[in-house]
Amino acid sequence: MTTALLAASTVHRPDRSEVVGAATSLGPTVLEVALILLGGVLLATALSATGARDHIAGWLERVGDEQDRVPAILLLVFGLTPFMESVTGFGLGVVITAPLLVRMGLSPVRAVVAGLLGLVLVPWGSLGPGTLVAAELGGQDVDALGVWSALLSLPVLLVSMTVVLVVVAPSRPSPACWHWPRRSWPPSGAPWC
Repeated sequence: MTTALLAASTVHRPDRSEVVGAATSLGPTVLEVALILLGGVLLATALSATGARDHIAGWLERVGDEQDRVPAILLLVFGLTPFMESVTGFGLGVVITAPLLVRMGLSPVRAVVAGLLGLVLVPWGSLGPGTLVAAELGGQDVDALGVWSALLSLPVLLVSMTVVLVVVAPSRPSPACWHWPRRSWPPSGAPWC
């Protein structure tokens, strides 16, 4: 933000009245967003420090069986991630849920990718800070923007859910191994499987 302000002041050279006008009109929004971010960081820290994150992970581990973590992972990605993002905003939903996804057995990269894909549900979430900022900057009604965001997010949600299923699905054998009998799966001596 400092870099943007510095660049704007050196390139565009606004006069004092323009700076005061911009600060007056955007100041409350910037403060609101900063407080939401601070709340999210405090929440992530509190969840970790109090052991609540481990408690949530333990509960989620009991949702599915040992062999199939997909229902619990989908609950995290499309339940907890959007909820936490809606409450905190600006990517902190992923910061809160990625460690839980890692505990569910995903690699750190897959956990972050799955968490980011869960963010498609949040443009119209509980506090909707992204929608609030977009509506204010665009001069639109925040409620109408939220409704349209929800409607237009449906196709994106369907694609996102499909991609998350691919990301979290256990590795599948290659087609070259499909001819082997199931009882000897994976076939010994077939390193490509």
